[in-house]
Amino acid sequence: MAVLQSAEAFKKSYAKMREIVRETVGVRFNIEYYHFDDDSEPVISIDAEAERLVLDYVPEHGLVISILTKESIISFSEKNYITNLSSDNSVVFASKHNDETHCIIQFI
Repeated sequence: MAVLQSAEAFKKSYAKMREIVRETVGVRFNIEYYHFDDDSEPVISIDAEAERLVLDYVPEHGLVISILTKESIISFSEKNYITNLSSDNSVVFASKHNDETHCIIQFI
C-alpha cells in the first residue's frame, strides 16, 4: 500500500508541475535544496527556466520526475523522495532517508 501511495503522490506532483509549465510560457522556477543545515540556508539554490518536465519509470528507481533547463537536469525518484504539494505553485520533495534533507520548488 505504501508503494501505491508513493506512486500516486509522485503522479499528483508531476501533474501539478506539468499544469504550471504548460500554462505559463517561459515559466521559471526557484529550487532550494536543504541538507543537514541548522541555519536553514540552502545548500543549492537554482533559478532557471523550465524547458521540459518529464515523468519516467526507471526499474531501479521507480517513477522519476525530471526538470530540464538549458544548463541542467534536476531529478527526483519516488524511491528516494516523498512529495508534497504545498501550494498552487510549490512542490516539496522530502528525503525518505532522513528528516533533514528536503527540496522546495517554487514556480515563479
